[in-house]
Amino acid sequence: MRLLCISCSNVLHKKDESASTRVCDLVKEIAQERLGSVQVETLRLVDYDLSNCTFCGHCLEGGQCIYDDAFNQIYHKMRESDRVILVVPFYSVVPSKLTMIMEKVNQIYYTAWLKNPDQAFTLRGKKAAVIVHGGSVLQDNPQAQKAYQDLLLKPIVYSLTAFGFDVVGLDGDDAKGVLFGVEGYTDRDDAIFPDMVHNWETIRDTISPLVSRLIH
Repeated sequence: MRLLCISCSNVLHKKDESASTRVCDLVKEIAQERLGSVQVETLRLVDYDLSNCTFCGHCLEGGQCIYDDAFNQIYHKMRESDRVILVVPFYSVVPSKLTMIMEKVNQIYYTAWLKNPDQAFTLRGKKAAVIVHGGSVLQDNPQAQKAYQDLLLKPIVYSLTAFGFDVVGLDGDDAKGVLFGVEGYTDRDDAIFPDMVHNWETIRDTISPLVSRLIH
């Protein structure tokens, strides 16, 4: 089994240290513990120079973007993987690079449907899962938890479902995904932003059931 974990962080100076990428590291650990034969690849959107969709329609013939090879590389990995999991931070609603990908996948899906409404889209039936996170201490700010769910998790799940993904959730979970916040902050004199403090053991416990459901 090939599992693609997409870290949707935009934070250029963090890369391997971003919360999204560290979650992908946890996903790999959990998946390989549960299913030793799984191959897990982390794809960091911060490493790709993407462009927005202009809705030109030229993807009709080739099923890819003629202007954006970075997107084509990502889309190829999505198609070739057996499972896809998105790890998405809350900035101002959906992070910009993920939005670019969603727009282009939607355009490819739409033009393919126009060409042949009866043809199954290439992503149909592929299992996917979503993990979202943000910089609020959720136990102190329940409205932030609701915002993460309503403004980020649910729209992403809706889009994936529209593309034909089989989005995996937990029993009794209408939102179909998991979310987490931070424990607090540590100020730094040498940086503009403080460091976010995460409880990685708790986060691992939070995401483990979803990862297990995804790979089985």
